[in-house]
Amino acid sequence: MENADQFWYSLREQTHHFFAADDDGEHVLWRASLPSAAPALKLRGKSLIEWGGAQRWLWTNEPEDYLRDIVQAAGGHLTQFRHGTNRENVFTKLAPAVHTIHRKLKAGFDPVGIFNPRRLFPE
Repeated sequence: MENADQFWYSLREQTHHFFAADDDGEHVLWRASLPSAAPALKLRGKSLIEWGGAQRWLWTNEPEDYLRDIVQAAGGHLTQFRHGTNRENVFTKLAPAVHTIHRKLKAGFDPVGIFNPRRLFPE
């Protein structure tokens, strides 16, 4: 049981060797959220699958637009997690109706805008 606890702790805290940055500095760490039954993503790089297939970590140098299209076609969304150069659009762009819902929820829970300003919504 101790080994299992250590393993899951290393995933949660991202101390597992998978999360160590690649030496070449060209790969970006992405987190994909997908339906559990989504097929394997045919991408260059390495991946780690959690949550019964619903969360997938990807170290890749594939172009961002290509990655987002592949993940969206599989029914999911993608977040640039670490080592990327795009600092403004790390999240998948939301559909207008969903964006409106998110804005209203954020305004309801954080009316003065003190939590993660400009993180979810650049404007």
